[in-house]
Amino acid sequence: MKDYRVLVIGPRRGLVEELRERGIPFSIWQTRQLFNVPAPERSVIAPLWSSAEKNREQIRKSLPGQRFTHVIAGTELSVLPAAVARRQVGARLSRTTTVTRCRDKLHMKQHLAGFGIPMTRFLADSASLDPRQVFAELGAPVVRKFRKSSGGKGLRGFNSEVHNILSSQSCHVCSH
Repeated sequence: MKDYRVLVIGPRRGLVEELRERGIPFSIWQTRQLFNVPAPERSVIAPLWSSAEKNREQIRKSLPGQRFTHVIAGTELSVLPAAVARRQVGARLSRTTTVTRCRDKLHMKQHLAGFGIPMTRFLADSASLDPRQVFAELGAPVVRKFRKSSGGKGLRGFNSEVHNILSSQSCHVCSH
């Protein structure tokens, strides 16, 4: 870990504390001053852009010539800036399968379940599922989530099978 140098975009307190505890040098790109960074590392205060080009320009301007071994997206809004930054600062890139598992909630849960990681029970949503089957298997309440969205978009909770919880969109349902 001595050779690591991490760029954290959209930091979370636990992540920053862990990096400090392990003595891993890091810089932070945050939208407002939340964390102080020890010298010689940098703290960038700037928006997290939804445009790849604006993110590239921000990195060129704020972190000129900087190299990092890893770039970590600490929030959902920082996923695009982190993807752009990895290529620009020479950091380790993720395999396509890893990106798919992180983006698709059902793939992620299936993958993690294969390692015995505890999580809420879940089912793949499909037109052939009857709401009675869902509640019989998962119990109530049930949460329906779009597989490829973030920030709670498309999130719906149901307490009984009276509602039509299923749709033709790509979703998964889980107990809550």
